[in-house]
Amino acid sequence: MENRRTYNTTVKETFVLPVVGAAANRMGSIATSNKTPTKLAVPTGYELISYPNPFNDNTTIRTILPENSTNAYLVIKDVAGKEMYRKALKQGVTQHPIDNNVVEAGIYIYYIEEAGVIILTQKLIKTE
Repeated sequence: MENRRTYNTTVKETFVLPVVGAAANRMGSIATSNKTPTKLAVPTGYELISYPNPFNDNTTIRTILPENSTNAYLVIKDVAGKEMYRKALKQGVTQHPIDNNVVEAGIYIYYIEEAGVIILTQKLIKTE
């Protein structure tokens, strides 16, 4: 059996998305209003992702920091612990292009550091 959910956008267009399988049982209702514009969500947590990963020529690391974040950095280190990259981060969503000038082929660890504390860590793989 297929359920359908109807969503109304602020420009008064209506679209319907099918909801099937186990997801239909887990989903709660979503309510929107045409009378008030949708507010952008303020990040409440941290996010760290690179795409593509593994990569050959270049990759982009996307970071999300909450609005109360201060003194945060994006850091890339090789597996021996040598720092290859450090950049100050701003609150909200930021994107950082990483190319062949930053890292050579190998495995790296990249992370968000705030006030000297490592918040999130991910693995980065650069192929030849």
